Amino acid sequence: MRPLLLVPSIAFLALPSFAADYDESISGDISDDRLNPTAIALGPGNNRITASQQGDAFGRDIDYFTVTVPAGMRLRALHVINYTSALGDLAFLGVQAGPIFTTPFDNTKAADLLGGRVYGSFDIGFDILPMVGSMNGAIGFLPPLPAGEFTWWLNQTGDPSTVVLNFQLEADLGTNYCTALANSTGVPASISAIGSPESADNFLRLAAHDVPVGTPGLFFFGPNQAQLPFGDGLRCVGGSIQRIQPAQFGDANGQVLRFVDLESFPNGGLFNPGSTVNFQYWYRDPTGGPNGFNLSDGLSITWM
Repeated sequence: MRPLLLVPSIAFLALPSFAADYDESISGDISDDRLNPTAIALGPGNNRITASQQGDAFGRDIDYFTVTVPAGMRLRALHVINYTSALGDLAFLGVQAGPIFTTPFDNTKAADLLGGRVYGSFDIGFDILPMVGSMNGAIGFLPPLPAGEFTWWLNQTGDPSTVVLNFQLEADLGTNYCTALANSTGVPASISAIGSPESADNFLRLAAHDVPVGTPGLFFFGPNQAQLPFGDGLRCVGGSIQRIQPAQFGDANGQVLRFVDLESFPNGGLFNPGSTVNFQYWYRDPTGGPNGFNLSDGLSITWM
């Protein structure tokens, strides 16, 4: 049931602080009962969990814990901060949606899991959440994980090992407004954002959803709201509009993700605390209507 080992692509930098910090050596042993997992409350930002497992030869120790992603937040990343093992260099983690783990460790198949990954020291410093979500044979998911309860299973079949994980939560940002019209997928495209509402943090990730696969598009923003016919949809942003270059393409899931450097725009203070900025996604849709392009709804973010 081991997945393919993919090479992570996102490096993990220093962690300044932790909203939650659960260490088995201090906080108590994490439950080995899948029906009564240890509940660990997560908060905005970084949440560190340190856990140890061992295989049958050492007296089996399995860890089950449930994390709750609060309403209005998403689990954006899962970083391996550290991994140590006496001899081997492989362990496994799996996740199911809900407050318990529904299958026993010795009879769990990939199809029972929302996702999972064989991990080790080679993952130190990387975000493994995308690989967890793309495990072969699992239900699968595309990060970030939404609000809700998720139960994690940490399993080691051999030598004792200890892993330090960072569950990184970020808030949904902004308020959607305006109307998006259906495209060639049969549904309207939508826009969302996660990150920090404090402009000085300079952390914003925009996402467009339900766009035609493989078609190019651009995020853009401006100070005003509108609702005007444009192409085969509606333009929801007004005022002095700025485009976020370069163009991107809808992936196989009809999604586009973009990190935005707020400091790269000579916007005359548009991102200052107290100001409101409106975002939208504009994309090609050759088979969706007579004009060949459409837009998402709008997203309004007020900065702190």
